[in-house]
Amino acid sequence: GDAINVNGTNLPLARMYANATAAKFEGTAYAIPSGGNDIYWAVYPTTLAGAASGSTIPAHFTASNLTVNFPATQTYDASANALSGNTLMAGYASVPTGEEQIVFQMRNLGAVLKLHLATQAGVANTHASKLVFSTTNGALAGDFTVDNSVTPTITPAASAAKTFTLNLTDGTNNYIDISSGADIYVILPPMESKNLSMTILNTDNKCTIKNIASATMARNSIYTNTIDDVCFCCPDGFSVSASQRVVFAPGNLQWSATGGGTTATTHATADGLGGAGTWRFAEHQWDYVGDATAGNVYGVGGDLTVKCNNANIAQDYQGWIDLFGWGTSGYDNTANDQFAFRFQPWECVNTPDVDLTYNRFGYGPSKNMTDPNLVGTSANYDWGVYNAIYNPKTNTTDPAGTWRTPTYREVNFVLNYRTTCSGVRYAKAQVDGVNGLILVPDNWDVSIYPLNSTNAPDGTFNANVISYSDWNTILEAAGCVFLPAAGDRYVHQMRGVGAVGCYFSSTQASSSAARVLGVLNDNVLPNLQQGYSVNRSWGWPVRLVKEVH
Repeated sequence: GDAINVNGTNLPLARMYANATAAKFEGTAYAIPSGGNDIYWAVYPTTLAGAASGSTIPAHFTASNLTVNFPATQTYDASANALSGNTLMAGYASVPTGEEQIVFQMRNLGAVLKLHLATQAGVANTHASKLVFSTTNGALAGDFTVDNSVTPTITPAASAAKTFTLNLTDGTNNYIDISSGADIYVILPPMESKNLSMTILNTDNKCTIKNIASATMARNSIYTNTIDDVCFCCPDGFSVSASQRVVFAPGNLQWSATGGGTTATTHATADGLGGAGTWRFAEHQWDYVGDATAGNVYGVGGDLTVKCNNANIAQDYQGWIDLFGWGTSGYDNTANDQFAFRFQPWECVNTPDVDLTYNRFGYGPSKNMTDPNLVGTSANYDWGVYNAIYNPKTNTTDPAGTWRTPTYREVNFVLNYRTTCSGVRYAKAQVDGVNGLILVPDNWDVSIYPLNSTNAPDGTFNANVISYSDWNTILEAAGCVFLPAAGDRYVHQMRGVGAVGCYFSSTQASSSAARVLGVLNDNVLPNLQQGYSVNRSWGWPVRLVKEVH
């Protein structure tokens, strides 16, 4: 059933002879049209051939004359050790006189990546069903124009894709078994890239991500990579329990009474959505509003001399704030909970002794409520549950209920108890000059990027100094999360900017305190045994999560 595309027409073939490097086929060639050129051109296999601009070409066809297509999805048959088509070649031959045989001077246009895949010992599901390749600076699929000179070159079209999917079969099932290792041959366009990664999925749709060592590949060459530690962790995200996982929001939560206005901020840009009472995620994971020259401590009327000394942040402040009292989503539940009357995002009054038993400072659900945490009947106190939030990554507004605040046990599980492919869970770092904490996803592979002092509560921020480019193209692209040390607000004072950042959980600790994940210059908390909590009225950053189903 195989064929060669000759002068734009598929030519069915009967194989006469073949060995490891050569083959002869028999079939009827199509005549060159009258007045045409005396050159045949051919592309093999036909499934990878695109349309040519004409039926005839010059002796050395150029980019304007021939287009070939590397499909975005292919299938690899392990029983035949071959892709459907097995290779990608183009060539030309002179028109013979009489009935002489045509000998096409075929040349490989692609590079061959030979992968040896094997699972780690003890992996339950060893059936690999799919490989997904991606690159940040190259093309893996789509149309390529060909210059078939003595050394053929191919150039991707502007629409060429940076991803390529290879489905796997053992000839019977839609998977292959890699428990004892399996060799797979992949045809890729020639490329010069430092960031070729591969996601390996099993039949449970779980996966692991691996970098490909030979990231610069020339045509007509074979590159071998051995990956013998595949463990198939979660497809993406972070385990927050033995059976549940989440992804984190793309930045810290921010709020503006006027949608941004014109007031400059320290790290977060001030160009907002417009409109009153706008919620959004910060543009970058390391963005924070920061010190006292910004909105987190402006007093009523925007007067810096008033600040926040038992007076709330100005409701008409022209900018963004990102430090909030606990449960200040804007949800008014005073009809049912008289002690939860400080619920607006600008609240920062710290007057004590509102009610020592149930809610000392008036923030969040009282302890006499059925759900004293930001869940269940009290879920609307949660910023993400109650509000629609603009997402700069997708340029859309996520509906209320898309995101939520993680519980204390969940953030503790992420830091201390989850199982990851690499054993790494977190590391202190400095990203684009900002101190903070990196959380790596469950399927993190240490070959993606070297991190120092991992899982070390007493690590230092300068243990990992990461550039904007590396974060954007490598770590964030692989699913890493960065929590900046954004400081906190105590009444009218900003403290610990660049050194401390405690992120609220949805879990209360007492009538006056709530549990947090702490990012400190000398420690990372929490620890489930000792616990860590802060005053509900203090302003702390918020990083939301959403379920991955």
